Amino acid sequence: MLESVKEIVADWVLVTYDIRVSKEGLAKRRDFLVAGKYAGAVMHTESVYYMPMSPEAIEAITKLADGSEGQVTVWFTKSASPKQAEQLTAVYDKQVFEWLDKVGERLPKIADHLAKGHDKMASNMIEKTEQALDVLLGIIMRRGSQKLFDRYVGVKNALKQTVEPTASPAPTEVGVVLTGAALEQ
Repeated sequence: MLESVKEIVADWVLVTYDIRVSKEGLAKRRDFLVAGKYAGAVMHTESVYYMPMSPEAIEAITKLADGSEGQVTVWFTKSASPKQAEQLTAVYDKQVFEWLDKVGERLPKIADHLAKGHDKMASNMIEKTEQALDVLLGIIMRRGSQKLFDRYVGVKNALKQTVEPTASPAPTEVGVVLTGAALEQ
C-alpha cells in the first residue's frame, strides 16, 4: 500500500522542446525523449511532455533540459479544472500502464530463453527488465497511484515467478503482496 495515494493529479511539470531537424538533431531528439520517459514524462502533444509535480520530477527534468541541445523549456502548471486534472491524470496513467504491460511482455520471452538454456540472453533480459521496473517504481511512487503500484507489484512478482518458478509470490522490496487478479486490471 502506498503511503500517499493521489487519485487525481492537479499539479504538473510541462516540458516543451524544439530540437533542430537534422540527422544529428533526430538522434538528440530521440535521446531527449528516452531520457524524458525515464524521468517520468509522457507525451501530451508532439513537442509537449508532462509529469506529476514533485521535487524529484523537477530536479530530473530540469537537469535533462539543461543538458539538452535545442530549446527546451520547463513549465510548472496547475490544471484549470478538476475535469482537466482527471483527464490529464487518466492519460498519464494509461501511458505508464502501457509501459508496465510492455515490461510484462518480456516475461514469456525470458521464460523461453531459460527453458532453452540460453542463460546469457535470459540474464541480459532479466537485468534490463529489473532496471525498467526500478525506473517505473520511482515514477509510480512520485505519481502516487495505488492502481499503478498494484500493477507494478504484479509484474515484479511475475518476474520472480519466471526466474524462480518454484518460489511462491512474496512481498516485494516495498513490502506488498499482490494476488494475480491485479494483473487483469
